[in-house]
This record gives sequence, structure tokens and C-alpha cells, in this order.
Amino acid sequence: MSTIEEQRAQKRFVGGCLVAVGGLIATVCGLCTAVFVIGPIWYAVTSPGGVYAWPLSLMGLVIGGIPTALGVALIVVGLGMFRGARRPPPDA
Repeated sequence: MSTIEEQRAQKRFVGGCLVAVGGLIATVCGLCTAVFVIGPIWYAVTSPGGVYAWPLSLMGLVIGGIPTALGVALIVVGLGMFRGARRPPPDA
């Protein structure tokens, strides 16, 4: 049976891994989503007849926004595990 200190260490390790993986997912998917959302909007604003670019930016937001949101959710859950595994303050 593992001790409480080992369980805390395991929770901190898993929480740190979730933060790292979630950060990678959110960064990569977020940057790609930003390119596919801002690019068509820029084209629609600067080009005459670029009205048809708006659906492409919405499609990029829907398709790229879901993995980005999942990456952010992994970060939040990982931070909760990481912070929840701290040592309690000593009793006075």
C-alpha cells in the first residue's frame, strides 16, 4: 500500500503531465485555428467580393475550436490535480 506522500507525488506527476499535454494541444490547435479564422476574415475585409470567406472562418473556428477547448480543459484539470496534491499546512 502506498503512503500519502507517494499518492501526493503521483497526483502531482499526473497533474503536471496533463498540464504539459494540454498546453501542447491548446497551443498547436489554437495557433492553427487562429490562422484559419483570421486569414479568411482578413481576406473578406481587404478584398472586394470576399464575402464568401466568412463561412470558411466559421468552419475553422468550429473544427479547430473543439480541440483547443479540450486542451484548455486538460490544463484546468491538471492544475487542479497539481494544486490539490500540495501538503496541508502543519497543525498549530
